[in-house]
Amino acid sequence: MEKLLEDPGVVDESKLCKVCQAASDGSHFGVESCRACAAFFRRSVVLSKDYICRQQGGMCKIYKGTRMCRKCRMDKCRRLGMISDQVQNRPAEKETFLECSPTSSTTPDPVYNISKLSPSQIAPRLYEINDIFKHFLSVQRSVEHSVTNATHRDVFDTVIQKVERPMANFPMMCRLARAILPCVIEFVKSVLAPLPELQPDELWHIYRQYSPMLWMFETSYFTYKYMEPDSTTMMFTQTTIVDLNNTRYFYEGSVAEHNVETMSNVMRECYLRDCDAVRQLRSLEPTEIEISALMVILLWDQNVAREKPALIQIASEQRDIIFNELSQYYRYVLNLPDYAVRLGKLMCIYSSLQNNASNFKEELELFNMMNLSDGNHFGVEACRACAAFFRRCITLPKPYNCTQKSNRCRIHKGTRICRKCRLDKCRRLGMATESVQNRPAEQESLPETAEEPKQTAEKISTIQPSAPKLPDSSSKEVPAYLTGLVEKFRHYLSVQKAVEYSITEGSQRDLFDTITGKAKKRLAKFNTVCRMARSQLSCTVDYVHSVWPNGMKLEQEELWHHCKAFMPTFWMLGCAYYTYKEMEPGSRLIMFTQTLVMDLDNIRHFYEGAVPEHNVATMANVMQESMLRQLHVVGRMRELKVTEVEIAALTTLLLWDADAARNHPNIQKIGAGERKKIFDELGRYYRFVLNESDYAARLGGLMCLYSSFQGNAFHFKEELELFNMMNLFKQDTFIYDFLKH
Repeated sequence: MEKLLEDPGVVDESKLCKVCQAASDGSHFGVESCRACAAFFRRSVVLSKDYICRQQGGMCKIYKGTRMCRKCRMDKCRRLGMISDQVQNRPAEKETFLECSPTSSTTPDPVYNISKLSPSQIAPRLYEINDIFKHFLSVQRSVEHSVTNATHRDVFDTVIQKVERPMANFPMMCRLARAILPCVIEFVKSVLAPLPELQPDELWHIYRQYSPMLWMFETSYFTYKYMEPDSTTMMFTQTTIVDLNNTRYFYEGSVAEHNVETMSNVMRECYLRDCDAVRQLRSLEPTEIEISALMVILLWDQNVAREKPALIQIASEQRDIIFNELSQYYRYVLNLPDYAVRLGKLMCIYSSLQNNASNFKEELELFNMMNLSDGNHFGVEACRACAAFFRRCITLPKPYNCTQKSNRCRIHKGTRICRKCRLDKCRRLGMATESVQNRPAEQESLPETAEEPKQTAEKISTIQPSAPKLPDSSSKEVPAYLTGLVEKFRHYLSVQKAVEYSITEGSQRDLFDTITGKAKKRLAKFNTVCRMARSQLSCTVDYVHSVWPNGMKLEQEELWHHCKAFMPTFWMLGCAYYTYKEMEPGSRLIMFTQTLVMDLDNIRHFYEGAVPEHNVATMANVMQESMLRQLHVVGRMRELKVTEVEIAALTTLLLWDADAARNHPNIQKIGAGERKKIFDELGRYYRFVLNESDYAARLGGLMCLYSSFQGNAFHFKEELELFNMMNLFKQDTFIYDFLKH
């Protein structure tokens, strides 16, 4: 420790401001603090300021660079012990504020010297939205990679090699639209987060009106970013493209041949309009902050608000906030005192996107008239009208009677009047009742007596994962390498949760209510877990690759071997971590994934319909033993009170497991260096963040968890052999093939 203190590169914590961790200027009002925080406290006391929290939660982080919330900053000053009685009634310091002569008998608010503020302080809302938008795009791209029917090795090669973007077609569009839907819902939810007064129907209205404009914007924005100016190819999504000289390809096989040419011409016109928006983007060359402003102005479109009177005032206020911050951004960040031309060009793009979205919705009606299938619904290729009809019949069952009394009515477009025969035809073609969400007595939902998952401050969100939970908000920052691991782990959890939602059946409104509300977790079933495992493989491989700083030094076969060896322990850790975060101690429910639970009192449900009935009891007993082992690990996690930083470090240590690398010298060499780096930063994290100088017991407990996850993964692989003998993987061998190599 003495050597550490003698190191000139290590900052003495006693010389840091207790409020914001900037360089201290000495003791002010009884607390070690910088001049800025001391001046802020003095002004607040002298002027008797009564601040309001910007986030309405009173929990804003206060440190150098992000001291914008005055309410939370003042609360922290008082909490640390600054004494109001020591403040003398004298003017505020000149170096922080400009002099301002009062124009009335009341004392005016101090005027900030704008030159002393960082860009994120000048336009805090825009920079916050920019962070949300960048994370949304990152999650969306990873989710798109998950929409594949390839083998596990093909998925691995696609993620590692970053293959060229394929051409989009209609079936692919339907799958992608379904997959990225949770990302869009969470993005809208995150942007609207500071407005808790919005009602569910108002949230739904905003989302539904905003989605077409977001789609039009993304097509133009991705093309502007990734395509050359003279290219005849446009980005359809982040991972697919459309060739303007071959738009027939998009519809071939999805509509009658005589309609393909008409629809391809309509689509070409649609993309030519998008090309105009791309040209405007190239002319303006907008910054990320301008893009963020445009996204929010589109979200609070005045035409959308007009349809809901309660939203008119809110929309106007939100637009004013954005325009005011945009003005400050132009003047003080871009140094453009005369920014009218630039703002005018930005609003022209806004108008073009509105127009393109309106035309797109009109063209959808034409596509619907030409019987363009909306993809696979409940196991059958069906249009949206028939899919919605079937869903209504299941969720609101009624005894229909045949209008002709014959039960043989013809059902086709234009003559679907007989609901009895239409429903019979749906069932005859194979539409699956069990695929409909919210049906009566739904078996996959939790019983009413089951306890609700606990609501934690660290609830995993699809778009805005929570910050690390540190014991002391005034502590030093987490070491850089561990911070990077935490950010990558959060990103993985975001993508994983979005993928899980994306394969859930139901309407957009069902999914919207599930994500924005407090819906109960569903009971896991084997077939659902298989679909999720296949869909999540690409984001798991992407996560493994992202935490491999030296991964490119390995051969691809070595990467593939190590990824498969890591997967069972990764699944065990995920199951325990979700349960630790979401469930109350003593609960008989275990989180199987982020959206599915296992009920220890009803494990038979997991296997019903997947194996012969006489094998269900045996397999349920084996699974119960496995889940009890996991529950024991969760109990030890609660005793240790593991933090998100420790979980991210533990995950990476499991990746660099020495036993898994035994036959691969290259992996052993790289892994030894990575483990050393993690242990070194964990030591600093314990000493300087958790303030535990004697951390042997804590680190030892963490490594005991490490051993438990390895042991549980070993037992899990052994149990897979038993399950395979009982024909559990007869229909879908994906999990068995992957985990058993």
